Amino acid sequence: MRGKQPIESAGFLSCFGEKEMKPDERLIVKMKFGSHLYGTETPQSDEDWKAVFIPSRRDILLQRAPHVYNTSTRAPELVKNSVGDVDTETFSLHQFFKLLLEGQTVALDMLFAPERFWMNRSDVWRDILSLSHRFLSRKCTAFVGYCQQQAAKYGIKGSRVAAVREAIATLEELDRTPDVRLEAYAAGWEELSERCEHVNIVQIPSRKDGPLLPHLEVCNRKFAYTLKVSYVLGVLRGIFAEYGKRALAAEKNEGVDWKALSHAVRVTMEAEQLLLLHSISFPLTGADRLRRIKLGEFPYAKVAEWIEEGLERVKKAEAQSSLPDDSDRELAEEITVALYDQTVRGTKLEVPGIMLGCGCST
Repeated sequence: MRGKQPIESAGFLSCFGEKEMKPDERLIVKMKFGSHLYGTETPQSDEDWKAVFIPSRRDILLQRAPHVYNTSTRAPELVKNSVGDVDTETFSLHQFFKLLLEGQTVALDMLFAPERFWMNRSDVWRDILSLSHRFLSRKCTAFVGYCQQQAAKYGIKGSRVAAVREAIATLEELDRTPDVRLEAYAAGWEELSERCEHVNIVQIPSRKDGPLLPHLEVCNRKFAYTLKVSYVLGVLRGIFAEYGKRALAAEKNEGVDWKALSHAVRVTMEAEQLLLLHSISFPLTGADRLRRIKLGEFPYAKVAEWIEEGLERVKKAEAQSSLPDDSDRELAEEITVALYDQTVRGTKLEVPGIMLGCGCST
């Protein structure tokens, strides 16, 4: 294994400079993030940084190691950042791995950020990157889940409206019987799911490790079969009314959060690339279109359509992906244990060679 220097001697303590970090907490990496990483920055863009640190010996032993530090140069009375503002989010190593194994976009983007965006260099971070393939899986639930949430939030695809309308019509017929529950029409829901794109029957545990129970899913909203029809009907009527408001807003381009829309399109692009190529390239291909979305240069309805199309591609990519079914949680935990143990013992930080596959140990 190559020789490594203690993080303190590499100048990492002074490179961060945020007063929230304790003097004996050690930085693994700090990188430029956000629009500058994606290639979507504008003259009005603020500056975002992400980092990963090792908690102090004292906090580790007292089991009070912080998960994250957040700092900002924005004035407290301001709601949004302006040009020149700097936001920094710094994750402890255990929190970073937690987010990464969950498939959270922030951790995945950090994992694939090119070296030119790093503020410092760390052998520990390089070793983690050399094992990056071990922390990926086709179950990028947070990644895909975020895409689904954004599609539901911004999408007004006709098939969604139709699915809600059909479900409401069926529920209104059932609601004529007092206190009837969804399970009374189980066969009907199966038939509806076969002809409506956004209606499904899914099995969900009643509790952790509990038995699987059927749920009716309409446009990503799930309802247990034990629920009363009157309750589900009220929820779906609310969703249908909201779709109507969004359709009107789409026509007028009013009340649109263009930055959020650009993030939604970006996430579908990243998810598809990750599932098919096992990596994410930065700056992003298509960054110019994302920038123009952020600036509101496209009609709302067109961007909503791109989100829907992106979500469909993600679903197909998930089915085709050759990523393993599960990421290597044990390896992530072993690396964290090793580095925290070294911190407690006061030795230099390094990922043990046996974990890197070189057959040696430290």
